Amino acid sequence: LGSIDDLEPFLLTVAATVKVAGTKFSGHVPALRCPKCKEVYLDGPALVRFELEVAWELARLGTRSGEAVRFMRKAIGLTARALAALLGVAPETVSRWETGQRTVDTPTFAVLGRLVGDKIVGSRETTDLLEAQLAPSKEKHVRLVLKPA
Repeated sequence: LGSIDDLEPFLLTVAATVKVAGTKFSGHVPALRCPKCKEVYLDGPALVRFELEVAWELARLGTRSGEAVRFMRKAIGLTARALAALLGVAPETVSRWETGQRTVDTPTFAVLGRLVGDKIVGSRETTDLLEAQLAPSKEKHVRLVLKPA
């Protein structure tokens, strides 16, 4: 195998665009060109990251359309049923949001945005908080360990 320098002529970035809820998002995604067939292969993890960044921008912009909700849900890798369970709503409610039959309320959309943000940084904080609300702990004593500021 050669070094990364040998691959440099085959490393490139390609323009990526997606239109969601009337807004066009664009950026560049790393790719690799096969030296033999010249086929271009997108970097899968980078493409996933691009979609997460689009989902984050949808949340940041307050784009509460059904199309935006569906895009955000898929970007974080949840089924409609799993999202419904996390939010404590019926799966039909998620379906109604995504089809535009019902508008998602602002607090719920903000929580969905936090789920996207957590996914970007590799955290489960919001998911853990939501799960705790669905199955509260019966602990009677919790010991806290404070870290210096």
